[in-house]
Amino acid sequence: MDEESLRLITDKAVELGAAAACKVDPSAITINPEFVEFCRPPQCDAYGAGGNCPPNVMSTGDFEELLGHYTHAVAFKLEAPMGLLLEEENRFEVIKVLQETTARLERLAVDTGFENARGFAGGSCRRAFCRDEEYCEVIEGTGACRNPDKARPSLSGVGVNFRELKRKLEWEDCSVGPDGEPLGFMIGLVLLD
Repeated sequence: MDEESLRLITDKAVELGAAAACKVDPSAITINPEFVEFCRPPQCDAYGAGGNCPPNVMSTGDFEELLGHYTHAVAFKLEAPMGLLLEEENRFEVIKVLQETTARLERLAVDTGFENARGFAGGSCRRAFCRDEEYCEVIEGTGACRNPDKARPSLSGVGVNFRELKRKLEWEDCSVGPDGEPLGFMIGLVLLD
């Protein structure tokens, strides 16, 4: 695909609220199996709770193999006040927006000619969309995902090294909002081919 198509997707990410978006060479995405450990308690209580989190997502090896089939990717970041990102309850509102934005960009990519586009986002889809549900239909085997048009697999869950990715993209760890409050961010990624 051409640069114009990639620019359309990065521009749409910013239009949807991303603080930044840029193309990434999939071969530059570092995979570390130990990053999946961040998805285990006590760091994250979503382990095993949803169909898009470990151990219910593809392995790091399978994800690394998947990356080899893609020629382009778009990464974007959503900024939010650090206080909000550190609050258990409110953090999931940011994750919900990140998941929805990733899904929308994936659909745009497909419509633009990237037929095999695949989106991955930070955070737990279960906590973002189904936290009031008693269980995940996918895990229980009682049905399909309740939010297939919004929920996307966890970036950490497939072993993406978030720190290395943001370093390669030259994204600062923390910026400051207009009111002086520190801002953190979460990353979404759409593989394109």
